[in-house]
Amino acid sequence: MGQKKGLCLAVFFMVYGLLVTTFSASANLPDYCNGYESMVNSCGNDLTGSGPSFSPSRDCCIGSFNGFNHAMLDHGKGIVNFCKCMQFAVKNLKFDPHKIIQVPDECGFKINFSVDKCVSGKLLAPSHQNIPETVHV
Repeated sequence: MGQKKGLCLAVFFMVYGLLVTTFSASANLPDYCNGYESMVNSCGNDLTGSGPSFSPSRDCCIGSFNGFNHAMLDHGKGIVNFCKCMQFAVKNLKFDPHKIIQVPDECGFKINFSVDKCVSGKLLAPSHQNIPETVHV
């Protein structure tokens, strides 16, 4: 009986830790990531993993679909903010830029801007490339 109680407590604290980590990642995102939190949070594990193979989770695809659509609603500022947010995620959250580029194809949706240029910074004007190096809490 004591072993089951200990196991239940361990599982509870693991789940609690994951939730706290997820919510704290959202809380530490810069303002230009507003609207892209679902992608950052739901794709964190998928986009930070090592190795060339990439198969995003269903949650990652849903969060990404919402994020990309949010970016495309406002062709100017929306895309600029999305690009800045993804560059922030690459620098500070260790997202793999090659995996970010693959998300639309792997999840099966179309977008109307170059994710490759977006993640590399080539889509942004020089004045929009001031990406902070660290997260300020």
